[in-house]
Amino acid sequence: VSLGVQHSQSDNASPALLSDDDTRVSLNLRMPLLSGGENRARRRQAVANRSAARFALRDAEAEVDLFTTEDWARERMAVAALSAETERLRSAELALEGVERGLNAGLWTIVDVLDASDQVLRARLSLAEATRELRLARVRLALSSGAFVY
Repeated sequence: VSLGVQHSQSDNASPALLSDDDTRVSLNLRMPLLSGGENRARRRQAVANRSAARFALRDAEAEVDLFTTEDWARERMAVAALSAETERLRSAELALEGVERGLNAGLWTIVDVLDASDQVLRARLSLAEATRELRLARVRLALSSGAFVY
């Protein structure tokens, strides 16, 4: 927008200047009258960005919850496996003791004693693996829940 008014009047241009009028008005304004919805588009974009950030945060929280829940389930499963392997070792040792007594009574052979000894060793190995899995599951759970201190 530009507005300019100029008025000038002069009667006798003598050294004494009997009359002289001078009027000047000027207005310059540069502003787009129509931005084509740019402000509304920026506002919509800001709302969309905020909404996307909220959804991303919710997704991250859900993922952490899922991983923590899975790690907790693994830890519970490892506790149950350790209990089962402990019982397996106890029963294998009892079986070995029974086979050794049966060998002394002439009911079992040395091969049966060796088989029972093999079962005890396998049960001990499985118990060691279950103990390792339990420790690993507890470390993973502590890491995912933020409670791991080293």
